[in-house]
Amino acid sequence: MSKKRLFFVSNSSSSSFVLAVDDPNKLKVTIEVDLSDLVDNVVKTEEDLKKYCLEELYLDDEGPVENNSRYKKYLKKLKKGKTLLFMSCCNDDGNAISSALYENGLGLLKSNKFDIVDSEDE
Repeated sequence: MSKKRLFFVSNSSSSSFVLAVDDPNKLKVTIEVDLSDLVDNVVKTEEDLKKYCLEELYLDDEGPVENNSRYKKYLKKLKKGKTLLFMSCCNDDGNAISSALYENGLGLLKSNKFDIVDSEDE
């Protein structure tokens, strides 16, 4: 069980704060975060997609990459004018967002600005 410090303490690894709320049962907040540090590769063309899928994802292990269902899913998004961002996260890189996504899954991400095309969470 971790210790919690009460009151405001300097030189501590934790933070304390006080909230004033109308309804203590409704404490949901939405924050905006920059995910750019998690991007491993940006794919904008079919040629780049095929290269990435062959060289990094090894999607041709079970036959031609063009027959792979993941490749087809990615290609469909590209043909709709989307840019694909291949991303990764872990819990030991010092990035709080990366750690939170690794520990809690992509369910934390909700946006009308992007679609989650594929994930290991599925």
